[in-house]
Amino acid sequence: MNPWADSAIYHLNHVHRDKLKGRNACVAYHCRGYKSFFDIRERRAIYDWLLDKQNDILLEVKALDGSVSNKAAANAWRQAAMIWLWMNEFVKVSLNGKVLPYFTWKNAHK
Repeated sequence: MNPWADSAIYHLNHVHRDKLKGRNACVAYHCRGYKSFFDIRERRAIYDWLLDKQNDILLEVKALDGSVSNKAAANAWRQAAMIWLWMNEFVKVSLNGKVLPYFTWKNAHK
């Protein structure tokens, strides 16, 4: 990589940010205080699964209109990720049963 690009990347990763409580991105990532939930082999298996699922989704999309755009590929990746998260129970959909009171437009903004 170009040395100027390396320097720019280093600088961007070491800018102190308010969102990170005054820390920089490097410190926030490496000093999290916990290890990754998955080891490298598991992450590779998950990545391969996501690629396969994305390709399955893209085959269905391509069958519909004959071509695949970058936007369709990005959407397929997001769908594959969401499917994986649901299957592995990182995301759960449940009904709360409690409903907030209904406000009409006129009553809600007086």
